[in-house]
Amino acid sequence: MVLYESILNAFNIIKKQPLPFLIGNIFFILVNILTMGLLIGPWYSSIYKMTYKVMQGETLIIDDICLGFQNFEKVFLSGLFYSILVAIGFLLFIIPGVFVSTFLLYVIPISSLQKELTIVDIFKSSYRKSINNPGYHFLLVCCLLLLNIAGLLFFYFGVLLTIPLSLITVSIVCNEQLKINFNENK
Repeated sequence: MVLYESILNAFNIIKKQPLPFLIGNIFFILVNILTMGLLIGPWYSSIYKMTYKVMQGETLIIDDICLGFQNFEKVFLSGLFYSILVAIGFLLFIIPGVFVSTFLLYVIPISSLQKELTIVDIFKSSYRKSINNPGYHFLLVCCLLLLNIAGLLFFYFGVLLTIPLSLITVSIVCNEQLKINFNENK
């Protein structure tokens, strides 16, 4: 799938059911401010699982915001290690952070949808999937990074749309790359 098609599909998913995505994003932004970002794994996992529900034609309810708390330990630890590695990369003059983000792009979707894997296997699996087409994944990360920067520049309110848009785009690409059947992983 072409990159712009993935982003357009993500926007269409938000348009179908905007309220749960926007309320979920506001909720998790506030929670992550209070927890200093420790719950980034469950936040991302919730958005991914909500996306898969919409892709399956299901209707979201507000309770779906908490779907990311299923399989909490693995999702939490994956999100924590992912955040630490990406933060270290960005502290090393941004470009290393983009590369780390590129190769660990699928960590949280894999941890939330493939329960049988260990944390190490999750990181290895994400790396293997990303390395198959590094140019595409690098471009995807750069586009989503620029999209979120644009959201920040819009008086910080833009991130209410750009963060879910980015995560939904990653969900769509992840679904295509990993060929995950969401119904088998409920």
